[in-house]
Amino acid sequence: SEERQWRPLWNDVARLTDNLLMRGADPAAHFMGAVVLQALPKRTGALQRTSIIDGQQRLTTLQVVFDAVRTEAARVGAPRVVSLMEDLLFNRAAEQEPDPATKFKLHPTYKDQEAFFELIGSESPHYKGLKDPSHRLVKAHRFFSESCAEWLQDKADPAEAIEKLSDTVRELLS
Repeated sequence: SEERQWRPLWNDVARLTDNLLMRGADPAAHFMGAVVLQALPKRTGALQRTSIIDGQQRLTTLQVVFDAVRTEAARVGAPRVVSLMEDLLFNRAAEQEPDPATKFKLHPTYKDQEAFFELIGSESPHYKGLKDPSHRLVKAHRFFSESCAEWLQDKADPAEAIEKLSDTVRELLS
């Protein structure tokens, strides 16, 4: 939910990024919690697949954050950040299999997959055009996109700020 998970996460991300912008030094990483993974048997020529035993919600939320940052980076004209976020969201084209779902690095739980693939797979989300605009992943994406846009409004150089925000979500969340 926004109050219990999204807002505290965003506040921590914004604080870490503001520290990077003001001090230039790397603040301590923000601990997100443990994730337990299990490698699945790999077929020759196929992507290595991993099952998430614990941490599915955290990893899905991070993917939504990455995509919200990608959306805002595109809006402020920061193509490098767009590319960095896409590297975290999507498998390289050469690694993808005929199944279009192999485009995505993460497959959330079955009940969330349709909304996730539709939302993350679009160039920029048009929330009203989605099949289920009231889905919690859509609400989370809207929250993080709006929070990011609001945070960027106060920045003298939005392109530099989105770069530092990208650094934070890629390197300072452990």
